[in-house]
Amino acid sequence: MRYGPRLFGNQLGRAFGVAEAPSLVLRSDNATLAAITYVKSPTGQPDPTKPQASEKGFTIPVHLVQPDSLNWGSWVDDRYTHTPAWRRGSIGIFDMESRPQVLRDTPFEVTHFNIPRATLNAFTEEAELPMVGHLRCPESHLDLVFYHLAEMIRPYVCQRLELPGLFLDEYLQMLCGHLVLTYSALPLTRQLYRGGLAPWQKRRTLECLEQNLSGEDVRLKRLAAECGVSASYFCRCFRVTFGTSLHKFVMNKESNARNSFSCTPGFRSLKSRLKRAFQTRRPSAERSQRI
Repeated sequence: MRYGPRLFGNQLGRAFGVAEAPSLVLRSDNATLAAITYVKSPTGQPDPTKPQASEKGFTIPVHLVQPDSLNWGSWVDDRYTHTPAWRRGSIGIFDMESRPQVLRDTPFEVTHFNIPRATLNAFTEEAELPMVGHLRCPESHLDLVFYHLAEMIRPYVCQRLELPGLFLDEYLQMLCGHLVLTYSALPLTRQLYRGGLAPWQKRRTLECLEQNLSGEDVRLKRLAAECGVSASYFCRCFRVTFGTSLHKFVMNKESNARNSFSCTPGFRSLKSRLKRAFQTRRPSAERSQRI
């Protein structure tokens, strides 16, 4: 599924009366994970920004210089707030579903981070943390971590320089980690999945099984490696999570889908390979029991 912010780059710049706003987009194979936009207005604009289309995500302006913000304000869910205390390093976190508007009638220089909810949810699921609901942050809150992250990336955004994918992955992890751990309204108690597969491991296991139904090779060791555990531990966790063994799970899948998919050569081949894999493990298990 594709997802991603829509309000970034020149479109975001035009909302503030700026014709050109360089941006950097962080992408994966099938989605836009985040967008970073540099906006510099030499004059500001006398009128509030217009409401933008609602989207599931957050926009986070980080001010890079000290502004004259005496008359600044914002509208969130049509409620006005006077915010005169902005300074260098100040941030705000605006939920784009609330269609925020702001008044910026004096010069300013900011880096905008636009992060979809789906990106944060993927981060929290991977970290086994609760899903993000609201992010609580008073406008003009001083956040030096965000400030330094913005200053770190600004030269690359302004000069449109290409960065290695590994660096961008780590940078996004820092953004999401700081955002969730600092501003999430939920208690961040790490969820423990004792004895079973964590949600991401369960998802990855099902993905691997589905991908290999076409007849490609599938090994228990590979499934375990995809989940970051040993083969024996994977077998135990699989049984706890799905209530049955891996071999029976595949057989049940064939039975449930007999009229459509189960008769294809790919699925029969997968079942046969899994059966052989378990047969090769059985003698070693029996020997360990005798010992």
